[in-house]
Amino acid sequence: MSVRASKISKTPALACRILVLLVAFGGCDDFGSGRTAPGRCAVVLVGTRSDDPVWQAVRAGAARFSREARNLRLEEVLPSTSTPIAQKTALERIETPSVPTVACVLAIDARLLVQPIRRFMARGTQVVLIGDDAPQTRRRVFVGADEQAVGEAIGETLASLCKTRRTVMVVHDDRGSERSVLRHEGFQRARLMHPDLRVLREFDCLGDRGKALKLLYETSERFPDLGGWALLDDWLRDGVPADRRLLHGAARIVSYGTVPGNLRLLEDGRVHALVGVDWEALGYRAVQLAYQLLSLSVLPVRDYKAPPVVVTKENLAEYRTRWQGIISRPASQPGAHSGGRPTGTPRTDRSRQTP
Repeated sequence: MSVRASKISKTPALACRILVLLVAFGGCDDFGSGRTAPGRCAVVLVGTRSDDPVWQAVRAGAARFSREARNLRLEEVLPSTSTPIAQKTALERIETPSVPTVACVLAIDARLLVQPIRRFMARGTQVVLIGDDAPQTRRRVFVGADEQAVGEAIGETLASLCKTRRTVMVVHDDRGSERSVLRHEGFQRARLMHPDLRVLREFDCLGDRGKALKLLYETSERFPDLGGWALLDDWLRDGVPADRRLLHGAARIVSYGTVPGNLRLLEDGRVHALVGVDWEALGYRAVQLAYQLLSLSVLPVRDYKAPPVVVTKENLAEYRTRWQGIISRPASQPGAHSGGRPTGTPRTDRSRQTP
């Protein structure tokens, strides 16, 4: 399904209808379901940390597909800490599989995974990257958000919320990241559709969450009559105290990041819209494509980039209910990979485990 980001956020009601469609159809196409791969095969699902809601959603989607396929077993591998280096170490410590295997990796920073992924590919284990792409890894497939469409949706949503005050600020991430570059390009594309929307200033916080939030608060004190702020990365997801103001004045905030921790900010009015992607559907699609690779399907296996999801107060209750269903869903059927643990209990790389 394809949704043009420029059409996503014209009105909150339209955003609500689009979310309903995404929930209804995301990840539900059925090739692979009920088919049998030749003999036993496995998918190693490499995540971030057990309490990461993105990981929980990807894991739930992967488990949903595994219940529909035969002869497919999942093993989960988590790094000792949710850092790119720990994830790289966890990948390097995965043993050579004894059955046909594909590794699906929810990458923290795919650029740091070039060597372990190339080694996987060299020994016949194909790799599906989820969320963050790095083609130089020679991964087989990428599954993630259409990041340019995400940036465009943030711009369109902000334009629709700034009814009278049309001057805004933009905070973006380190431009060395491919997804940050694409989101920024998408936002600029949305601006072309709204020539009266004036960007007073752009800030590059270089991936520093503290810097991003400080910029937001201190700069808004000097410009209290701004119309809005576009946050092109999720600097809110690690939690903002209930009594902490994000800015001065009545400017609208549209931020990337539709994870559960941000929904309270939307509910209490500190944030006015969230833009993200359906991670559960991406987990389903990643394992679906891995299964196609394992079963030598004649269907072409291509990269998949999902359209954005927009959450406002109008569809907040429905969206929260969907997340509750994802988090409470059983992880998967018991399974193992190379003598590993049952997939219901994620295996953690303990070589760098801290007390």
